[in-house]
Amino acid sequence: MLFLLWSPYHYSGQTIGLTMVYARRAGFSIGRRERMALSAFVFSAFVCGVIRFQRGGLTDFYGMSIPTFPLPDWMDAAAQAVMWTGALVFAALAVVWCLGQRRLIPPIVLLPALTHFIWFVPGASLKSFWVVIPFFHSLQYLLIALVMQLKVRIDVVGGEHSWRRLGAEARRWGSRNTLGGMLLFIGLPAAFSWLPLPLMTTAGILAAAVNIHHFFVDGVIWKLRDTATSSALMMNIADLAGPAFVDPARPRAVEA
Repeated sequence: MLFLLWSPYHYSGQTIGLTMVYARRAGFSIGRRERMALSAFVFSAFVCGVIRFQRGGLTDFYGMSIPTFPLPDWMDAAAQAVMWTGALVFAALAVVWCLGQRRLIPPIVLLPALTHFIWFVPGASLKSFWVVIPFFHSLQYLLIALVMQLKVRIDVVGGEHSWRRLGAEARRWGSRNTLGGMLLFIGLPAAFSWLPLPLMTTAGILAAAVNIHHFFVDGVIWKLRDTATSSALMMNIADLAGPAFVDPARPRAVEA
C-alpha cells in the first residue's frame, strides 16, 4: 500500500517538474501563484485517482489482494473542488500572461498537466491503471534521463559533436537500461524463486522495493536549482550535434 500511494504522488511531482521545465523553455514565468494553482490541480487529480481505486475494496497487484482504506464520499467532491479551482486560477493567470506578451503559451507547457488529469481522473477506473501509468511515467523519465546522459557524455572538452556520436551514445545507454530492467524485474525475482512464495508475489515485492528506492533517489537528483541539471534540460539535443556547443555554466580555458 505504501508503494501504491507513493507511486502516483511521485508521478504528480514529475508532472509539476516537467511543466516547470517546459514553461522556462517557453519563457512563461511560473511564480508563486502559478505554482500554487498548478500544484492544487495536479495533486488534487492524484487524490481523486487514489479515492476511485480505493473504492474497489481490494486492489489486485501482481496477483496479491491488498486491502484499501474506506474513504468517505465527501473526499472525492472536496478533491474535485480543489482541482477545478486550481485549474481555473492557473488558466486565468495564463490568459493574463498571453495578453501581456501578445502570444499564446506553447501547448507543450500544458501537456503534462492535461496528461496527468487523463491518467488519474477518467483513467483511474480502468483495470489497466497500474500498468499504463508506470509505463508512460517511464517514457517521460527516460526522455529526461537520456538528455542528461547525452549532455554528460557528449559535451566534453575535445569530444565529437555529431548526430553519429549522439546515436551511438543513445543506443549504448538504451541497451544498458534494457538489460538492467530485465535483470531487476525478471532476473532478480527468478533468483529468489527458492522462497516459499508464488513467483508473482516475489516479483511484486521486489518491484515495489525497486520503485520506492527510485522515489528516494529522484527526490535528490532532479533539482532545477542545480546548474548541471537546469543547463541540460534547457537545451536542445540538436545543440549537442553542432560543432561548437558552449555551456555558459562552464568556465572557458584561458589560452596561453
